[in-house]
Formats: sequence, C-alpha cells, structure tokens
Amino acid sequence: MKTLGRNIAEYIEYCAYRKYLDSKTLKAYRINMNQYATFCAGRKDCFGKRAVDDFITELYRQYKPKTVRRKIASLKAFFRHLEYRELLNENPLPFDPDVPVRAVCAKVGGRIRPSVPLPR
Repeated sequence: MKTLGRNIAEYIEYCAYRKYLDSKTLKAYRINMNQYATFCAGRKDCFGKRAVDDFITELYRQYKPKTVRRKIASLKAFFRHLEYRELLNENPLPFDPDVPVRAVCAKVGGRIRPSVPLPR
C-alpha cells in the first residue's frame, strides 16, 4: 500500500481536478490531512479505528467543536475516497448519508457542545 502522504497528495489532486473544489477548500483539506499524517507519523496502522479515535480526542483537546467537526468531515471524505478506490478494506469512519458528522463525533466519543446555538 502507498504511504499515507502519497494517498493524501493523490486525494488533494483528485479534489482539485475531478471535483473542482475551491482553492480555499483545498487548502483546508491539505491542512487537515497533513495534521492527521503528522499525528500518525509514529503509528503502525494509521487507517485503524483506534488511530482515528485518538486523533479525534486530540482534536477536542486543541480546538472548538465546530472546527473538530470540519476536520472530521475532511477525514471522512478522505477515507471514503480510499474506500472507493479500493485502497482501504474497512473505513474507520463509515459513510452514511443519513448520519451527519455530529453523530459520528458522538459515536467515536467526542463531545459536541457549541457555546452558542449556531444560526441556520
């Protein structure tokens, strides 16, 4: 299997040229994915549920819940892409269009407590 860094680079390229995402979105994806790669640098299995759970826990220690949800959404899309390309046997953040990121955060043990209600 390719390295995590190479998979991230291919995913960012895919987002740019196949999904036509905005440059600011690509920048945010790149930052989020590189942050995950840095976190997984010393780990053996960076595609396991334990690594993802530990990463999410670390995010909650550093960032506000809204930021964590955005980072989880980026990871979720990345893993879904790897699963689509058959580079990943089991997705640690399974995709279900009826389940929002907020529920995934709660499932992996994250607390979501926005300080104020967000406008719709």
